[in-house]
Amino acid sequence: MNNKHALIRQTVINYFNLIITYFIGFFSIFLLTRTLNVEDYGVYSILFTFATLFGILVNVSISEYVSSQFGKFNSKEKMQRFNKILKFSFILQGIFCLVLYLFRFKILELLRLEKYIIEYNLVLFIIFNLALLRNVDAYYQSKKRLEFIALLSFISLNLGVILLFIHYFIAGSISLRVIFIYWLVAVAIANIIGLKTFKFDFSVKMKDTLKPALAFSIPLIPFIVAGCLIIWGDRFIINYLLNASEVAFYSLAYQLQSVIFSFGSFIFSLFLPYIAECSHNKKETRHYVNYSIKYCLLMILPAIMVLCVLAKNIVTLISGINYLDSVKFIWLLAPYPLLAALLVFLYYQLWIKEQTKFLGIIYVIGFLFNMVLSFILIKYLNSAIGAAIATVIAHLFLFIALFIKTKINSQLDYNFIRVGRIFISSLFAGFIVFWINPETFIYKIATIILFFVAYFIFLIILKTFVKDEIDILNILKSKFLIKKIIGI
Repeated sequence: MNNKHALIRQTVINYFNLIITYFIGFFSIFLLTRTLNVEDYGVYSILFTFATLFGILVNVSISEYVSSQFGKFNSKEKMQRFNKILKFSFILQGIFCLVLYLFRFKILELLRLEKYIIEYNLVLFIIFNLALLRNVDAYYQSKKRLEFIALLSFISLNLGVILLFIHYFIAGSISLRVIFIYWLVAVAIANIIGLKTFKFDFSVKMKDTLKPALAFSIPLIPFIVAGCLIIWGDRFIINYLLNASEVAFYSLAYQLQSVIFSFGSFIFSLFLPYIAECSHNKKETRHYVNYSIKYCLLMILPAIMVLCVLAKNIVTLISGINYLDSVKFIWLLAPYPLLAALLVFLYYQLWIKEQTKFLGIIYVIGFLFNMVLSFILIKYLNSAIGAAIATVIAHLFLFIALFIKTKINSQLDYNFIRVGRIFISSLFAGFIVFWINPETFIYKIATIILFFVAYFIFLIILKTFVKDEIDILNILKSKFLIKKIIGI
């Protein structure tokens, strides 16, 4: 089957996985904000951020090397090289987690979470498993096993929530400790499944593989560290200067906007293996570039619009009136998901071209700028509003820098992307539901559905789709593809 059919099949499978994941994700926000008090949800957000942050950091960018550079190796070479990388990762991640454990009291003091030692210890095991799962995902991504990655993603992201719901149904309550136990179980199971069929050989020498891997990855470490802290570092500043409750309000808004960001990063993750393969083989990538950007915009722009227009209704629908203070952060963070998603695409382009030193330098600058501006604005405004403003400005700075560096504008076909028509369709759909103020659960859901129906109608009226895209829809209808999707 050619790349076109493979990409469509993988898009369909991953799209359904995405729908399920975000449905469960919204449900998890609903469950946590409805069962934990505001302060406990703030503590959860801080520890969740800490685990996610260090789960990326202790990986030291090895997964980026695997996903972007393994495409040029055959299957046997991939297996051999990944064995060596796994051996190195087990050692390095173990050392990192041990250091975090030895300094646990000092770290908890800095986080102002001295009472949560058991939860912190659970987080260390989660960090080890998250770092390992990044490598596993990257390995299967290099093999274009995107359907299998979707399965691992579903387990790691959703199984913990499902177990948490069962626990709540039986016990009638949940605690922070229970939340992190089920998260650990979910990520560990994903790793076991991902490595089940893998042939381990830890006797192999690591030197010949690690040298190019580290040469690629080490310059990325400042970029990864800075990028993570740009995204999550503000929570630590908010907690340090203000309190855990303010972290809770900010985190809820950020989490809702991050769901929208994930729509775009999902699209780019589908196209990355094909763009990387074309790039390594000196083939034209323009087609994939324009498709990935267009479908990112098709998903993100309407999602931002509906979230901002119905912000109060969505917050009360998910978390209740206790979290209405999150609404102002939703409005202020509106540009974030679009900028962040486009940044994912742009730094993928530089990764593939191995321009990692530039990424490291520019992201360190962006991080320092963001942290200093966040600290100043939070202290001056005495509110997490300062963090929201700083986050958007920092992402805008990074977007402009990477847009210029990649020279991506020369590859863009604006007649195909039709960003103006996508924006106008989102705007008109938002205008329609702006006048509606739904009070009940059913009416809120119906209003959101109405928005997306109106959005799709306006896309059709404005002729946003070109003939080639209509041909792809016909492929989706074909018996050939349906058989491939369901595995007949």
